[in-house]
Amino acid sequence: MTDLTIALDAATDSAPERVAEAANKPKAEVAAEALASYLRDQADLEAMVQEARDDFAAGRTFTSDQIAESTRETLS
Repeated sequence: MTDLTIALDAATDSAPERVAEAANKPKAEVAAEALASYLRDQADLEAMVQEARDDFAAGRTFTSDQIAESTRETLS
């Protein structure tokens, strides 16, 4: 495992302390879990963006009329 030191403002620094106390976990564990979750979310977002780019490049797109019709059907 590698240590990471970061500077946090007071509000950001106090949040993991509150969560850690409530969860009865060390603050470092809460911070590590939060960072891991953020990085997973970013990787998922990057994958979704790449999928959208691939779809667009392959011509898998919809017109605004098709989207509007689909929305109307969904809301009906």
